[in-house]
Amino acid sequence: MVSRLMRFRAPLLFFAGLLAAAPTSFTALAPLAFVAFIPALLLLFPDFLKPTLPHRPRRYYGLGLCFSMGYFMMTLHWFLSMWPLDFVNGMTRLGAVGVIVAACVGLPFLGSVGFAFLFYILAYLSRTRAVRRYPLLLPFLFAAGWTWFAFTQTLTFAG
Repeated sequence: MVSRLMRFRAPLLFFAGLLAAAPTSFTALAPLAFVAFIPALLLLFPDFLKPTLPHRPRRYYGLGLCFSMGYFMMTLHWFLSMWPLDFVNGMTRLGAVGVIVAACVGLPFLGSVGFAFLFYILAYLSRTRAVRRYPLLLPFLFAAGWTWFAFTQTLTFAG
């Protein structure tokens, strides 16, 4: 079943990112935070645990971009509630659409550009001897990488 899903990996990773960020916006989904990253790891584990596959950085970076775009779009969805921006003097409807699109798509993309490197680094680390010997080390590396990237992001303008 997992092999059939591999064809739809990018949209599924986008949805997994939405799922992972849902508890930050909707508090009733708070228990979901404990299991939300599992779909992303299940979609990536088959590739990460095959050291014979060619190392294609763009592929893993692209998959990380799909996941983090979903994550940041869900986190920043509250910009939609600002429509029609009538509290800004001189704002036209077309200008308001531009601002909302920039906030709901542009800002998540900007945050995702750096965050997607986590997946590339994870792919690189998965080919090390330690992870091939102990494959359950990979989720811990993912958690450590996620925490490190989230922390470093708060030190920049993205925070």
